[in-house]
Amino acid sequence: MNHRFGTSLPVLAIGLLVCASSCRGPHPEGLTEAGFTSVHLNGGGRNEGQDQPLEALGRHLQLDQVLDLAEEQGLDMALARTRLSVSAAEAQMARAVWIPELSLSADTWHNDGLVQATNGDFTYVDKRNAREGVGLSLELDLADALFAPRAANERLTAQRSLTDAARQATRQRAAILFLNLLEAQFEVEIALEARTHAQELERVERARFEGGASLEVNYQRAVAHTAQVSALVVEADRRRSVAASRLALHLDLDPGRNWQAQAPLSLEQWAGGDDLMAELDSSEEGSEGGGPSLVERAHLQRPELAAAQARVRAARLEARGESRRWLLPTFQASLFDGEFGPERGEGSDSMVHAVGLSWNLALGMAGQAKRARAYEAQAVLELAQLQRLIEAQVTEARAGLEAAVSRHDLAQARLAAADAGARLAEERHAAGAGLMLEALAAQSDLVGARMAVARARVDRLRATWILARAVGQDR
Repeated sequence: MNHRFGTSLPVLAIGLLVCASSCRGPHPEGLTEAGFTSVHLNGGGRNEGQDQPLEALGRHLQLDQVLDLAEEQGLDMALARTRLSVSAAEAQMARAVWIPELSLSADTWHNDGLVQATNGDFTYVDKRNAREGVGLSLELDLADALFAPRAANERLTAQRSLTDAARQATRQRAAILFLNLLEAQFEVEIALEARTHAQELERVERARFEGGASLEVNYQRAVAHTAQVSALVVEADRRRSVAASRLALHLDLDPGRNWQAQAPLSLEQWAGGDDLMAELDSSEEGSEGGGPSLVERAHLQRPELAAAQARVRAARLEARGESRRWLLPTFQASLFDGEFGPERGEGSDSMVHAVGLSWNLALGMAGQAKRARAYEAQAVLELAQLQRLIEAQVTEARAGLEAAVSRHDLAQARLAAADAGARLAEERHAAGAGLMLEALAAQSDLVGARMAVARARVDRLRATWILARAVGQDR
């Protein structure tokens, strides 16, 4: 009957700070580990470190509040921060490969019973052995030690860039949803003003009909026009409710609350659309004289490209490590200082140490190296594919902004013509020289023109945000 008892307490913290400072690469710009540690996530992955509680928010939301809320408690950002934490932990684990493992142990071994001798006979043996002391062991694969920490640092760099990309994407999404709500509110205001005017026109036509100065058909047409405009109010309010609930869902707010977007005094100046267009125009002019074009700026500023480049570097380091693994040995060293004897506390002091080198020449290493080179080629192709995609996004976003600016100018011209036509039709109708149908048609055209201008203004701002995001400009 054999008995064995042992305890082991791994202590891996010795030398961690020295090794981490020597193996850690430079941090790129963007969200650093220090910045990540200031984020406090609750059980649901939400950030609890926001400065302003949700209860302090009013019913009217400003763009700065919307952007801050999207960045602080959006699910996309919570997921990006969690992935960054995982990458940071993996980099720390990779850097710890250089650190020896210190163990404190106390072991006892007891054989009480029969054992078989070499000649086949069985002999009763009562034998005991005990060991207590401190041990230090190290098994170091040089291929992993030389290349794994650097590859892990590159993956951490890539995840930082992806976190920045997630932050830009969630801020752009929040801005677009805010603009959608603002557009719906504009439509509601226009529809309400149109309904007030239609009700006034209906009241005038009713008085004229009852006084015998107009036909009943004109009064009925005015009633139908009021009903038509009232339907516009209902539809505009429905779109406003949908836009508010979508914005609240993105910001993780109460969707049942009557959220409203607060527009500044100068919408175009607030969004920076004119400044961005002037900047982009000057950039295009400067590109002919050697300045960076929009695509070149995107290549320099897009965090997705920085992440893809870091993944290529990580895959290249891993491929180099796998191709050199058969040349680099594995180093083993162990040291134990303590007492050996039949019982605990009855032994003599001894020190046992061992050092060795080994090379792994397994046939599967060729396949591992081939797989690592394939991963490297895949990362290079993904980088090229992403560059093409970003170039297409920049081209499409610039064309979208130019088209939005043209639509806005055309809508302004249409509004001016519709406003003049409506005033003229009302004057003719009041003087008895025009038909009621002309006045109603002119009013409908004016409402449509005002709706088109509101949509064109917001569409221009949306296109501005989309182009800024495609170029990699942080807003």
